[in-house]
Amino acid sequence: MSEETKRDLAGNGTNVETMGDLIEMFVSGIVMAQSQVRSVLLLEDRKGKKVLPVWLAVGEDAIVRDQISGKIEASISHKAGQKILGLCGVQIKNCIFTDLTGNRQNVYLSFVRNGVVEGMQMRADEVMSFCIAHGARFWCSLSFIKQCREINSGIDESVPLAYERRTITERPQKYLI
Repeated sequence: MSEETKRDLAGNGTNVETMGDLIEMFVSGIVMAQSQVRSVLLLEDRKGKKVLPVWLAVGEDAIVRDQISGKIEASISHKAGQKILGLCGVQIKNCIFTDLTGNRQNVYLSFVRNGVVEGMQMRADEVMSFCIAHGARFWCSLSFIKQCREINSGIDESVPLAYERRTITERPQKYLI
């Protein structure tokens, strides 16, 4: 974890020592349950060995799917927000997965405004397209990945565990969460 990321976390009162080492994650693809209930954004580490499933809110999933498939410009769904933030001198830096509330993932979004790091806690399922559009860097701990995989298996027992995975290059694969 970089010193800058540690400073961002410490700025919101998070005890960095309890989070362990943060791993940078990258958008890998999106999967849809065969029952079409909810989509799951897949974030992978640089080597593609660690995968974080991020359940998306209805509506948010369509935007993310279009962003990563290249159907729309990554920023088009948040163009007004980007202009407003730019006028205010605000730049999105990091999206850090911090904890779970029930089966909901929470993130801390860090911003830089006039050289000062600020941030806020948000629900992950509501801000993924925003983070992608603004070029945020994604971070989480290995223990958080493990917690999410355990929660993921119990979210909806009616959803089959096998998903068809569509990566950014649109090559289908079977993926078990």
